[in-house]
Amino acid sequence: MIHNWFPLFTTALVTIASIARSCNAAAIVDPTKSPEILRPNGADVWTVGQVQTIRWSNAGLDITREQGRVLLGYHNPTDGSDNEYITTPLADGFLLADEVLNIVVPDVPSGPFYWIVLLGNVVNWSPLFTIINPASPTVPLTNVTFPEVISVKAAPSATVSHSSSITQAPSSSTSATSPMSTPGTSAAARGSKMFGLGWLSALAVGVPTVLLF
Repeated sequence: MIHNWFPLFTTALVTIASIARSCNAAAIVDPTKSPEILRPNGADVWTVGQVQTIRWSNAGLDITREQGRVLLGYHNPTDGSDNEYITTPLADGFLLADEVLNIVVPDVPSGPFYWIVLLGNVVNWSPLFTIINPASPTVPLTNVTFPEVISVKAAPSATVSHSSSITQAPSSSTSATSPMSTPGTSAAARGSKMFGLGWLSALAVGVPTVLLF
């Protein structure tokens, strides 16, 4: 009799443990924390395939073991929409206390259309900056074709200059998902947004969604 129910009992325990780990992973990004993004800024120019360093300041914030996530976003000049690759973060699971992170620039079109979001807080946007793609370095003004999918590659660890020393690079992966789109949102309006349930549900279940404001 024991042999009949024991495998089911073991499977149930494993399932519960997996759910608990998933819930914990979704909770580690603290939406109340919004470190100031120092780099990239409006003067930065990234090149596809190169390693770039993201820097932020935790001044005035009580940040210890909170983990972060970095998303790439872009403004589409053709239709005026703002979009983010929400299910393919440039990096995930690093310590916000480190204040520094290396990433590899993904394969996207050339242009001054891009920003990053540093989570913690979903309204923590960087200024717009430029990415140059050597395969097509000319910056188009209209009819820009952005990829539906970006491939995120591992980057070497950044040098942390204080006591926190865990900086995790993203593992190499490709996600067959579309970027999140928020049609008709201007770059100026992005900085004043307050996040809604749509964003939080997307972070929890790992699927793209439209912002609900």
